[in-house]
Amino acid sequence: MFHMFDTEIATRYGVNAAVLFQNIAFWCNHSRANGTNYHDGLYWTYNSVKAFQELFPYLGKSQISSALQKLLDEGLIVKGNYNKVAYDRTAWYAVTELGDTMFRKPINANVENQQFDLSKIGNGNSENQKPIPYINPDKKQDINTERKRAENAILSSFDDFWAIYPKKDAKQAAVKAWMKLKPDDDLKQAIIAGVQRDIDGRWKGAERRYIPNPTTYLNQRRWEDEITPTKTEDDEYYPRYRVYHPEDDFKEPVPRSAQ
Repeated sequence: MFHMFDTEIATRYGVNAAVLFQNIAFWCNHSRANGTNYHDGLYWTYNSVKAFQELFPYLGKSQISSALQKLLDEGLIVKGNYNKVAYDRTAWYAVTELGDTMFRKPINANVENQQFDLSKIGNGNSENQKPIPYINPDKKQDINTERKRAENAILSSFDDFWAIYPKKDAKQAAVKAWMKLKPDDDLKQAIIAGVQRDIDGRWKGAERRYIPNPTTYLNQRRWEDEITPTKTEDDEYYPRYRVYHPEDDFKEPVPRSAQ
């Protein structure tokens, strides 16, 4: 695995900051090229400190945090949060105009080792002048992107469930339950069909307190409940629960002709 950094940035802000900046700038540029992760006039990338530790095993947590803060304080990057779920604390980073200028500046051919290869820093020999941020780092960034895309798709499907569910309580808890289920299209349709069945059946005319919270409905998989049809005097069947009254056992049947 090869990690590159700009010696000028390393001289000004430290090697750790230069290494992280190269990663962030590269993936922001990747977002720009693909027209993705565009928010508030900037192209962004996202990662947690833990993810940075996996990418750069030679840097500790405190070193990464300090280097990121250094880049923020010096105005090379900005930090944001564009996660769709409130409890998702994955940090987003974008390169500022100053940082972009430094990332795209031409390399001085007369300056030896303008771009350093960390794998050869021991002998000071660098054969590559062009920055190569990463060469297949286990494809972790691509995996993160795919995971994020899949999570966003699941979150989008939650909106359909939330729109039809009659009781709008504890939305964030319901989102967690939905994400835990990870429903595909078939399961989503089954859940929504179950909600509609209950709206037309056992919840019809019911007080709000008798309708389960959406989180409970999802965690207990209530759309799978088997509802026994009950017979009315008109011999019609409705998929709802009959309320049992013990005193009914002692009532004499009233002939239909007498009603």
